[in-house]
Amino acid sequence: MTWRDWAREAPQRVRESFRSNPLAWFLFGLLLLVEWWNYEKGRDIHRLCDLVAPHIMTVPDKYATTVGQKVDNICGRYDESPD
Repeated sequence: MTWRDWAREAPQRVRESFRSNPLAWFLFGLLLLVEWWNYEKGRDIHRLCDLVAPHIMTVPDKYATTVGQKVDNICGRYDESPD
């Protein structure tokens, strides 16, 4: 089977698999939506942390009482996380 044959048959295979198992395709679409939402959420946190920089983590999370301390802890953890 050449790649051209495969390319011609691929749309038909996708249609058949959608007809035979629409729930799997729905869950796949839901997975894509959730991944996109997580990506957007990460971008929003990055923008927020850039706006309120620099971050000085002087108080542990459970003892942070002010909003500034909580934001510093959140952004400090976010900056340390691997990409």
